[in-house]
Amino acid sequence: MGAFCSLPSKGSPTVEGQRKDDLTITGMGTEWPSKLVGPGEFRNLALKHYPEDAPWNEPPGADEVDATFRQYGTELAEQAARKALSDSNLSPSAITHIVAVTATNAGSPGYDQLVARRLASDLATAASLRGKEARVLLIACEICSTQVRCELHESATSQNGGIGPVLFGDGASALNAPCLFTILDRRSEIMPETFDEMSYTVSPHGFLLSLSKNVPALTAAAVREPFQSLANANGMGSLLPSSFDWALHPGGLAIIKGVQKSMDLPDDAVRASNEIYKTRGNTSSVAVLAVLDRLRSMEKREENVIACSFGPGLVVEMALLQRVC
Repeated sequence: MGAFCSLPSKGSPTVEGQRKDDLTITGMGTEWPSKLVGPGEFRNLALKHYPEDAPWNEPPGADEVDATFRQYGTELAEQAARKALSDSNLSPSAITHIVAVTATNAGSPGYDQLVARRLASDLATAASLRGKEARVLLIACEICSTQVRCELHESATSQNGGIGPVLFGDGASALNAPCLFTILDRRSEIMPETFDEMSYTVSPHGFLLSLSKNVPALTAAAVREPFQSLANANGMGSLLPSSFDWALHPGGLAIIKGVQKSMDLPDDAVRASNEIYKTRGNTSSVAVLAVLDRLRSMEKREENVIACSFGPGLVVEMALLQRVC
């Protein structure tokens, strides 16, 4: 996913009601692979590579996994970025910074530079624009399917089968139309004593996911404190959680339902999260941006939006957004 953000320079005009130091999301775009493999097709996919009556087939090495991401992930990320730029009516040359996020690839230079080259964006111009309005292109891209063979190998050799192959999906999203959301405030918190509850570790064949059954309960319990902190700090302490729209990370149905119950949210408040999870699953760092992108195209329910995501650590990331249009 790609997103575009603007940081106002000193003296630049602001939208009515917007604080001059606010960070504004001015465009968004999401891109999905052309082929969607659902849970019902997963057994056939597994048997294609690992027939029950055939000798063991060695999964690809980490170098092949990396090459696959850099080819197909970069393509998805580029298309998401172009959608976000088009949404903002901006050319690639207007970008001053690129921030790229992924949990399914490592290496240097990163895929952000590959995307920049495809966009013909000259990042060197950023140095000459210090003190002026910053235009930031944020891209999240995940190719979780490259880790399926790694997970199957682990299952076949250790019998420690995980749910990663049927939980996670591929996608890219990018953040930039004149003013979609203003980011009023944000919080980042590490949940105590949860270090081993979720991890993504390197193996010779890719990344292995470790996910404890405690995660849904832990995430459900972790959202109230940062939410209340954000609400109190921004003059919204008297508002109920249900008075906000929620762009909740669709980490799984149990996570969505757990947070919904914990915060007493109506189905309508998490409608975008449920739709993205139903149609695309959990796409890791892409997911919450894809939910936000979907939410903005739905009928407006509330002016204020809580964007919330979870990750290894366990970490809860939360932002208070306000619709601008």
